[in-house]
Amino acid sequence: MSNERNYSLSKIKEIMANSDISENDVSRMMTEMRNVLECDNERDNYRMLYFYCNWACKLPRKTDSLKIE
Repeated sequence: MSNERNYSLSKIKEIMANSDISENDVSRMMTEMRNVLECDNERDNYRMLYFYCNWACKLPRKTDSLKIE
């Protein structure tokens, strides 16, 4: 496992451990989920999640890789 992936997973767990999750926490969690998908090379297997992670991060959409069926 890469250090970046481990860091992202620890941040996700930290956010989820809180009983009071803010809008900023959700945005951060989506950013970290996106990092995990990238590190694991799993974005094609989780296209819908990857799409929403990009949307939450306000990143431009790559139309060729995000065709959701």
